[in-house]
Amino acid sequence: MRWTITFLHNDSSWTDVTVVEAGLVEAFERAKRREFPCHVIAVEEAPEDAELGEVEGRNE
Repeated sequence: MRWTITFLHNDSSWTDVTVVEAGLVEAFERAKRREFPCHVIAVEEAPEDAELGEVEGRNE
């Protein structure tokens, strides 16, 4: 199973992290070590063919 976690950072940027289930805890741990504090705003099941990794963006 794959999951996408959306983190909203205090600097108005966001990160979507798609991981396999075994990587959920590591994704949360890495997010806590980022330069800007963040909040989890969504955790959703991702399609099985979803590409693993991070996508970053900024709210304008």
